[in-house]
Amino acid sequence: MVRRFASSGVTAALVLVAACGLEITGTAPAGLADGGADAATLPGADGGVVLPADASVDGGPGPTPDAGPAPVVPSHTTERFDAAAQDLSGVTAIDTGTLTVTGSATTPRFEDHAGHAVLYVKGWTVDAPLRITGTRRLVVLAAGAVKVDAFVDAGAFGASPGPGGFGPGLGPGAGGNGIHQGADDSTGGGGGGFGGLGAVGGNVGAAKGGVAGMTYGAALTDFFGGSGGGKGGDSCAGDTGGAGGGAVQITSAVSIVVGGAISVGGGGGSGGCKYVANAESAAGSGGGSGGTIFLEAPEIAITGNLAANGGGGGGGSNYNSDIDGEDGDDAMIGVAAGGTKTSTSPGGNGGTGTSLPVHPTTVVANNAGGGGGGVGRIRLRTRVVAATVSGPAPSPAPILDTTL
Repeated sequence: MVRRFASSGVTAALVLVAACGLEITGTAPAGLADGGADAATLPGADGGVVLPADASVDGGPGPTPDAGPAPVVPSHTTERFDAAAQDLSGVTAIDTGTLTVTGSATTPRFEDHAGHAVLYVKGWTVDAPLRITGTRRLVVLAAGAVKVDAFVDAGAFGASPGPGGFGPGLGPGAGGNGIHQGADDSTGGGGGGFGGLGAVGGNVGAAKGGVAGMTYGAALTDFFGGSGGGKGGDSCAGDTGGAGGGAVQITSAVSIVVGGAISVGGGGGSGGCKYVANAESAAGSGGGSGGTIFLEAPEIAITGNLAANGGGGGGGSNYNSDIDGEDGDDAMIGVAAGGTKTSTSPGGNGGTGTSLPVHPTTVVANNAGGGGGGVGRIRLRTRVVAATVSGPAPSPAPILDTTL
């Protein structure tokens, strides 16, 4: 499969210790901070006074704990931050199937919880290109700040799904398969859907291409990967739709800053082959849909790229000219092109935040191209103030959620 970048004051605390060892922490009156007239004597070798828990030095209300902001509760998991976790950097690969991290100088805690691969870190700096693969959706729980300075690729690679994505022809938004029609005609596979519809596969005459994949997973509680595209009609062995992009969640108790890029693009559909056993040739397959980027922290700033684009559809073959159809591009930052080759039927481009996936309409030698995959979903969940996005527009447009 082809992977192209198309575009890309001051407060003093009074701690009172009772004989039983109970600690009571509160805000001291101003005099206590500087040893003034209201200063109390804490317990010690000199026989100092112990204040009751419900008393103050001036007869007013006792100390009141400062509740502060509510703690961050991560979405989509019952797991919580690990206070003993270490800082993470230097990572070049993460496999959610084998629960392995490559390139780190330390071995972080990485566990399966209810089908999610949960990675526990303190702070995390993504300072090298990072490829994420595997069968489970990835959930990163960072007790400290997260900074993404490099490219993170959790997309599909052709028929291989991103982490937690669905395979070719699978998923709630799977594209439909093309069909055989007449003597040697075949229609294209439909593109997978998720955050947006996929595209219908190419028609041949009155014969319709594979149906477009549908949308799903719009609720905050949903956390899915992308769906796969359908096969082209008369497909050869190994010809498949593109797989769905992965699902990546990063939750920080402090902040997330993305100056690099995160992509969860759909895979490109296979091009049709020029020869099938019964002397027919094959149509192109549909592209897979983009996956999920879910970022949550009290503060989020995006100056780089976020993309959950659809994969390109494969081109149809030309048996008469002995030419295979070309595979569609895997989606990354820009538009994933459908497979195009001289004297073959083009596949449809994958969808982005500014362009719909393409339904192919040009047919050469009776074998249509596959439809482009639809976009995935991006959600940026913060507290009170929405995430700031000052770089390129995320694709598709993110949901800005302030309910954390």
